[in-house]
Amino acid sequence: MTHEASNFLTPEQRAHVDRIAGEALDEPLAHRADFVRRHCGDDQVILCEVLALLEHSDEASENNFLECSGAFPPLPRTGAVLNSPDHEECIGSQSGSYVITKMIGEGGCGNVYQAEQITPIRRLVAVKIVKPGMDSARVLARFNAERQALALMDHPSVAKVFDAGTTDRGLPFFVMELVDGVPITTYCDEHRLSLRDRLTLFCRMCDAVQHAHQKGVIHRDLKPGNILVEARDGIPVPRIIDFGIAKALDTRLTDQTLQTEAGLLLGTPEYMSPEQATLGAIDVDTRSDVYSLGVLLYELLTGSLPVSRSTIRGLPIEGVRQLLHEREPSKPSARLASMAEGRRSRSEADSETIQDISSARQSKPAALVRAARGDLDWITMRCLEKEPDCRYTSPGEIAGDIHRHLAGEPVLAASPSVPYRLKKVIRRHRVGVFWGLLTAGTLIGATIVSTTLAVKERRQRHLVEQREGDLQRVSRFQSSVLFNIDPARMGRTIIDDMRTRVRASLQLAGHDESSIQDMLEGMERAFPYMDATAVAAAMLERDVLLAAERALDQQFQGDPLLGAALRLDLAQSYRAIGHYQQSLDTTQKAVQAYVNTLGEHDPLTLAASSALARCLSDVGRSEDAVHLLEPVLKMQERVLGPRHHDTLTSLHIAGGLSHDLGEYVDAEELFRKAVAGRTATLGAGHLDTLASMTGLALSLQDQDEFEEAEQLCRQVVRLMEGNPAVSVRDRHMASVRLGAVMGDRGMFSDAKDILISAVERMRKDLGMDHPVTLTGLAELASLPYTADQTEEIEAMLASAHESLQDALGSHHPRTLEVLFQLARNTTYGERALSELRFRQAMEGYRAVYGPDHPRVYECMVQVANYVGAQGRFEEAEGLLKEALSAQRRILRPDHTNTLATANNLGFLYAKDGQFEQALPYFREALEGYERVHGPSHRYTATLRYNCGELLYQLGRYEEAQQPLQQAWPALLETLGPSDRVSIMALQTYIHTLILLDRQTEAVEALSKAIDALESATLSSDTRADTCDRMAELYDDLHEQFPDSGFGLQAENLRRRATVLGPSQ
Repeated sequence: MTHEASNFLTPEQRAHVDRIAGEALDEPLAHRADFVRRHCGDDQVILCEVLALLEHSDEASENNFLECSGAFPPLPRTGAVLNSPDHEECIGSQSGSYVITKMIGEGGCGNVYQAEQITPIRRLVAVKIVKPGMDSARVLARFNAERQALALMDHPSVAKVFDAGTTDRGLPFFVMELVDGVPITTYCDEHRLSLRDRLTLFCRMCDAVQHAHQKGVIHRDLKPGNILVEARDGIPVPRIIDFGIAKALDTRLTDQTLQTEAGLLLGTPEYMSPEQATLGAIDVDTRSDVYSLGVLLYELLTGSLPVSRSTIRGLPIEGVRQLLHEREPSKPSARLASMAEGRRSRSEADSETIQDISSARQSKPAALVRAARGDLDWITMRCLEKEPDCRYTSPGEIAGDIHRHLAGEPVLAASPSVPYRLKKVIRRHRVGVFWGLLTAGTLIGATIVSTTLAVKERRQRHLVEQREGDLQRVSRFQSSVLFNIDPARMGRTIIDDMRTRVRASLQLAGHDESSIQDMLEGMERAFPYMDATAVAAAMLERDVLLAAERALDQQFQGDPLLGAALRLDLAQSYRAIGHYQQSLDTTQKAVQAYVNTLGEHDPLTLAASSALARCLSDVGRSEDAVHLLEPVLKMQERVLGPRHHDTLTSLHIAGGLSHDLGEYVDAEELFRKAVAGRTATLGAGHLDTLASMTGLALSLQDQDEFEEAEQLCRQVVRLMEGNPAVSVRDRHMASVRLGAVMGDRGMFSDAKDILISAVERMRKDLGMDHPVTLTGLAELASLPYTADQTEEIEAMLASAHESLQDALGSHHPRTLEVLFQLARNTTYGERALSELRFRQAMEGYRAVYGPDHPRVYECMVQVANYVGAQGRFEEAEGLLKEALSAQRRILRPDHTNTLATANNLGFLYAKDGQFEQALPYFREALEGYERVHGPSHRYTATLRYNCGELLYQLGRYEEAQQPLQQAWPALLETLGPSDRVSIMALQTYIHTLILLDRQTEAVEALSKAIDALESATLSSDTRADTCDRMAELYDDLHEQFPDSGFGLQAENLRRRATVLGPSQ
């Protein structure tokens, strides 16, 4: 009987096959053949089906590594299981909220189906179900382990678990995110990704594996089939699936016993580390996954495996173990070079040609060999070291070295030394080396002596490079420790600890459960007023960072370079939690150590000095920062080149300093250079590139280039989505920047939604006192609000200003910015207090930035407005003229701030009755706003009304009619019918038409306003008040045209006002 006949097994036979196969997996490998023969008897159909299932078993891997010692002949792969009645019965069935639609994958103990979730939301999901008959204790343990491993993950590149349960047939299942992707190698080849793009994608995959390791889970089966890539908004995103043989580092993934069978390889041998292939290797650690990542990197670079699939599949298990332990693969560049020269082994004869491989990487054969030689060879081979201690310690270290390679920096991996290579040869060929030493001792001795001298000479030549590598390794270790400290998570832990400890203390004190519950409820009511993140940040500084700094002072006096590198990491941690002065102090010590040891012009000294300039800017010393950074940047451009990572970092910092000093055009130029350089060297989605794009958007925003600024902000937000490397701080700041730009464009509702959400998230994640949170609050405060909302905003800003004064000082730019917004939002009626706050902000900006900073004149304009409101005309006129002259010079004539000052000066003259003097300033503002914002913007419409009002006051009614006719419908649309400015514009327009004897147009305008009023959502008081004011316009029409019935319409409108209730 041929094996294809198995498609016609009865349900009873299929259940019998599944049961035998499941029980066979629980048998020791040495007894498995006898067990299968004994239970299958003479039924060859059942025997073949059981063997087919065992061959497919994911416990034996997908590559038929059941060691059966030739007890059974090899069987062809079939679709018998796929076409089994159990599979067919599943399609269309429903379990709970899930309807199975099709099968998308199969393993030895479970099938994966696509399903549609019906409730509570409709979506497509993946459902993994244990196969009928495969529910042995061992299979269930592994199935539950995979489910628990996935549940631990919270990463964009790991499929999420949504649900779990048992089918109506008693089979365990779990529901996870449906990943619509293809294997990473297939995606790269189909999309012809360049080497740089492949490396960038590989780094994202490393981030996901690093996340799994941080959650205490080792995957143990990383291969292309378990790393799928799907495109999101055109950006490839790797997704890791199938944690079926994952191992926990320090926690149990299941309550059931999960053991590795003797004689059985768990995983896929081509991607398996030597220690994982060892008999009973149950203690592998994260470095086993590092090895698998190295194989994947090798394949992405060369299109081939370190050890070919045909070679490894032809070996028994012991042969596989020996091969993995002893054979050294050729370097990626050597493999590519041999292919280019036509020197391929017989096992590789059917593989792609070098032309195919290089074309798929958008390269030429010779160029591809050159690109792989050096850094990429070293990085890959370090991952593939036989000894785990010689590999990278984590996927994060691999990604870090690749980022350094892409940025043109030295990598931590290095070419293996000659003694190290000799040691590897001796270990593999002990017997041959022993006899060789006996017969040629003198020759080998001489060789060792000469080699040692050569090594010493080489070490002398490259002492600085090697030293830098040591420093980077230690520094990266410290960075990884500090980077994973999350104040927000610490804050939540503090709250949870308090709950647990208070309950335990109360119980210990003898309180009954009722009183305990009452006291805990009181504590819960107090928690919302406690900034737990700020408490955690303070603990972090006191108990971790300060302790680390003291240790540096005491333990690294004899090693200044290492101490300096560690101080820079420590300074970055201070900066991340908003403690800028401590960051500055620590960075200064690091720079001084570099200067004393290496000199002022060493690249390490220059990079540290650039970081110091950023710290000076953080504490408000922008002028000092500029003086420090200018020579540093020039030296880096000359020594390192304009596209070096350090040069581009300094260029970015220089852009930020120019912006701080109000030099927006210079800032734009610097940021554009930084964006271009970082995009070319790092890629558009790299964090550094995104930071420069954000800086460019800010400089454009302050030049009123709102459209391009908004496009950049949206691009940054989009590129940050799904990028695990983006910090919470940077993600929130991107949202703040987008909200601020939309506010400047007049899209206030959308801007408020974005900024309110961002500030709330920052308050939880960073703490209310964090400078970044306060920056978001300041942007939120710059939007228009109602009187009630203004009071709430004022209270928040006052608290924020007090906190910033304590943390950063009264003249820090962030403190001054919050003070400026606090003055703008001071409760109406507190004019003296608002004026005082603006004057304090003005003097602060003048002290920090000098007299010509744009913010100085913004404050001056606000002071002038308050002075003018008090009747001090000459003082207000002088302040406004001084500000307008400076803004025309510093900014430009059509900048928003310049135009606003022109409007304010016109308003001052108009208020004083000097209409002729006011008119040119109103017209200047109107023309500029119309160019910048367009004719329908609310500001443009308001300024158009101002011009019409002035012409009306001057008795030039024909001239007034046109701007008023254009202004009031735009105001009605943007501000609503009840707004004070809308009604004033309508009144002036109606009166103008009355005076011009244009009754019909006046009635049409008034009717349109009433229609808008009736459809608007207003309170009853506002609606009644607006009706009364419109009734007054009917009175004016009745007075001019007494026989037209306008008096009756006025009475009717007033009566309607009393019955119009609030809109629903």
